[in-house]
Amino acid sequence: MTTRRNFLTKIAVSSAALVTTPHVFAENKFEKTENPIFNSPPIVISTWSHGIPANEEALKILNSGGFALDAVEKGVWVVEADENNHSVGIGGYPDASGRVTLDASIMDHLGNAGSVCYLEEILHPVSVARKVMEETPHVLLAGKGALDFALQKGFQRQNLLTPEM
Repeated sequence: MTTRRNFLTKIAVSSAALVTTPHVFAENKFEKTENPIFNSPPIVISTWSHGIPANEEALKILNSGGFALDAVEKGVWVVEADENNHSVGIGGYPDASGRVTLDASIMDHLGNAGSVCYLEEILHPVSVARKVMEETPHVLLAGKGALDFALQKGFQRQNLLTPEM
């Protein structure tokens, strides 16, 4: 029986194969293993064009033998820190109250998840979300609770931009 998750995985892999050119595979270094599923280079996919630099950062980590979760986090850092990206991160448009509030979520290979929403003054909310996943029994922290948790974990307050709309 095909599940929705299996179907979406097959579609994602097929789509990546269609748009990825052979030279990308030639540039990626990967180690052969006994398991054929692991005998192909890593693939990183983004929906939006601002994800391309994030993909490049993630691939650096994967190609050097790093873990997928670290690659995802560091790739997202690129987009979160981009002042010219008005979709997410520090350059994101303000919410209805005029404040830049950030959301992030992350999930590991076992299905453990962590997320934050309505987080202010923290440059990399994806890293706070990862701490939520790894160090709390919670899946989501919001607003002041998310900020307090981030500060408790050593994240520094940042003066986030409020872009012109």
